[in-house]
Amino acid sequence: LPGENGAESAATRREFYGSPAAPPPAFACGAMVPGRGAVSQVACLMFLTMVVHAAVGVYDDREGPPVWRLHNVVIFGFLLGYSAVPMVFGPTLTGVAIVGRGWGVACGCMYAASTAALMFFPVGGLYLSDFWVAQLGFAPYLLVALPLHCWLSGARPRHLGWLGVSVATSAAWGILFGVSVVYVSALPYAPGVMGLFLPLATAAVEVGLVALADQGYCRLIFDRGVASEHTQVLCFIIGMIHAVAESSRLAGLAIGAILSDDYQWVFPVLFSLGINVGSRHGWWRYMVARVLLRVSPRLAPLVRITVVDKLHDQVKFYFGYPRFCYPLALATVRGACGLPPLFTTSALLCLATVLAAEILEDVIVFADRLPVPLCPACACGW
Repeated sequence: LPGENGAESAATRREFYGSPAAPPPAFACGAMVPGRGAVSQVACLMFLTMVVHAAVGVYDDREGPPVWRLHNVVIFGFLLGYSAVPMVFGPTLTGVAIVGRGWGVACGCMYAASTAALMFFPVGGLYLSDFWVAQLGFAPYLLVALPLHCWLSGARPRHLGWLGVSVATSAAWGILFGVSVVYVSALPYAPGVMGLFLPLATAAVEVGLVALADQGYCRLIFDRGVASEHTQVLCFIIGMIHAVAESSRLAGLAIGAILSDDYQWVFPVLFSLGINVGSRHGWWRYMVARVLLRVSPRLAPLVRITVVDKLHDQVKFYFGYPRFCYPLALATVRGACGLPPLFTTSALLCLATVLAAEILEDVIVFADRLPVPLCPACACGW
């Protein structure tokens, strides 16, 4: 394969792999993927914070601003702000990172203050949820922190297009939030159709956003010979897309189970398991490639596997589990208080089943016992 001797050119790498990265073999093996230790530490912090969040929320019946949610917003606002501009979006825009914790702490305080301030402004008589506080608070944070990053680093904003791709793909939770809302709203009227809609819609949005990030990195960074290191940004984007896609799927299933208190979630869970296992083994890509080869051979190369696709497969081992932190924390607190853990038995079983399906999916893929199709490039004669 190209890359075994380390002497292939960039053009050869792109022709074979479909998407550039250097060096492809190391990248494809997950060399740039955050380690399990880092993800586990963040997940543990999320769980402990959510336990406090749920415990205070269970006993809070006061009117007025939701002050009891302040600790949750501030902690995660600080952590996200600490890393978002200094480690991701700042280097994305300028190609230069600012070394030192002082700038990270300042950015963390900016985002924490932005989100905390939004908590105390009701909209239509209702206070914003944590989701909308985090969404709306990110815009003023970027508008203040990015110009400061350019000024402190002394670098010009060179990569506005790549920054736009990074922000757009990182904000995938807005699109996927809409998918979950559609599922929950239409579930009582068309449960069978919605059982197909949720897995397919979330998978389609996830694949589309990953492809957007792939093409953005390829055309705006690699093809232009940008010397700065942007692979860390790419890894952050791909991990965020998958984590949010899985979270929205779980949220839709759990909320639907709470509202309906039935077992209509069984089929979407099983269907999602089949889709994910087939996708991670390459079968769906192979089938689409074969169809396109017969219908329009010129379009067939569009679905060839890329290095970013391999990175996407790798992050699925790590970023499919943080979504369980808040439901498990809420179930723990409510169970300790003598309340139904997730409001209904159906919702609790849904959570347990989705967790078991995630573990089973990773075990199947890691064991590598299922047949794998031929490389589309070989099978289709590219």
